[in-house]
Amino acid sequence: DELASGVPTVSFVQIAESLHLGSAGLAGALLFVPGMLAMLVEPWLFVLADRHPRKAFVAGGLFAMGLGIAMAGLARSPWALMAAITLAWIGSGASVALGQATLADARPDDRERALTRWSVAGELGDLGAPLLLALCAAIGLGWRSASAAVGRAMSVMTMTCSTVMATI
Repeated sequence: DELASGVPTVSFVQIAESLHLGSAGLAGALLFVPGMLAMLVEPWLFVLADRHPRKAFVAGGLFAMGLGIAMAGLARSPWALMAAITLAWIGSGASVALGQATLADARPDDRERALTRWSVAGELGDLGAPLLLALCAAIGLGWRSASAAVGRAMSVMTMTCSTVMATI
């Protein structure tokens, strides 16, 4: 999640230049509209996740997040970028919140350790986004390539998540 959300955040200036947007327009496309739409959709996903197996929501959220960030790299207009980031945000909300809840429920006697490991992994993702973008820049690629790489990584994580959640 942190890696996927970090790529557009760290690439703010390059995205603005490639889509010919000002700061306010890009903030709306990357933050305001996706955040507002996710805030409206996520509660309904959580209600459904209480009534159905969480596995589908966690794996589906990872898939949506990966697809969204990959689509963001392909976006040629602010509207396409906004739609892609909105999909990624909604996927992130579902996969992260429900993944943490599932992890905590699966390890009731060891919740603190499990969630601390989750937090450390998140910090590594926070560090990974700028490193990935620096690597892409060093080899002559840009934010779009970084988005594609993260999208591919998220598809692998979706498969791994499905396997792991089958054992929980």
